[in-house]
Amino acid sequence: MPKEQFQEKLRKYRNSHAKCSFRLQVPSGRVMPSKRQKPWKRPNPKPSGRRTTLSRGQQAAAIKSARKAGRPYPNLVDNMRMAKKK
Repeated sequence: MPKEQFQEKLRKYRNSHAKCSFRLQVPSGRVMPSKRQKPWKRPNPKPSGRRTTLSRGQQAAAIKSARKAGRPYPNLVDNMRMAKKK
């Protein structure tokens, strides 16, 4: 296969399998991402007075889910998931 054909096939493959980041055009002219922001980039929704700590059971569950995922300790997402459960 000639080099040009190979490069063309490779380019088409990469374009078809590229991650899409679609953006919505808002009437005001601003461009907004269509996906929600990552949790670590969002501002904390609760003021510091309303925040609570995880209970011992929630902490243990967060550690268990982190270990199951192959992490030595829980990350923000594990803690958020356990805090959301009642």
